[in-house]
Amino acid sequence: MRALMQEHRALCEASSPDSHALGHIRWRLAHCSRQRMTFLHDVVFAAAERHADVPGAADMLSYKAALPAYRQRISTFLARWPMDAIIA
Repeated sequence: MRALMQEHRALCEASSPDSHALGHIRWRLAHCSRQRMTFLHDVVFAAAERHADVPGAADMLSYKAALPAYRQRISTFLARWPMDAIIA
């Protein structure tokens, strides 16, 4: 994900941003984010729920509880940044 974010930054900082490449990298970032969330849900959060007494499990469950608000913030942010705005 970090590499994709760096690639996105480089595209945005180009003297003449490539809208096709930006659209592609945004899709790749979204896909990576979905994969990460699937892993967190299927593996990390499931383990935290099974082992709530293990140090850190409560923190992970707290993070899980905060995800709906986080998703809303991300959706609002992305909606404000359509491709034309990014290129500008």
